[in-house]
Amino acid sequence: MGRKKNERPNEEDTPTGWTERFDEVWREYEQDNVFVSGDAESRGGVGRKDDQGKPALYRGIFRQFPRALRAVAACSSHGAVRYGWENWKRVPEGFERYSDAMVRHLAAESEETPFDHDSGEHHASHVCWNSLARLELLLIEMEQNDKSLPKSV
Repeated sequence: MGRKKNERPNEEDTPTGWTERFDEVWREYEQDNVFVSGDAESRGGVGRKDDQGKPALYRGIFRQFPRALRAVAACSSHGAVRYGWENWKRVPEGFERYSDAMVRHLAAESEETPFDHDSGEHHASHVCWNSLARLELLLIEMEQNDKSLPKSV
């Protein structure tokens, strides 16, 4: 029972205000979890956080791409309803099959319509989701085979 081929999702179907709520929760978390080494007063009341070289997940992903992440989450939820959460991790030849799916959605976006006829979500959301699944499977395989992972992981 997907949407019609060119029909956009209803606004009521997507959560609103989640980025604002995330920002609010994150600010509360940061206030409650200040990790200061040494005496802050001796540094003029300035706190210290040793996070150089660590990935900035909030500023690097959530803050920069809130709409895209919401669209990918909607795509993920559609897949979970259809197949179950994390079913994708158990698909035989997953890396190759999600690579194929990623390219199919890229082609469909340029050849057909921007929206997937089955889910009603944007093909670009499916491209991104499949790309994330490929990357996760690749990183899992590297961990299991004791290959070195990038420093950021």
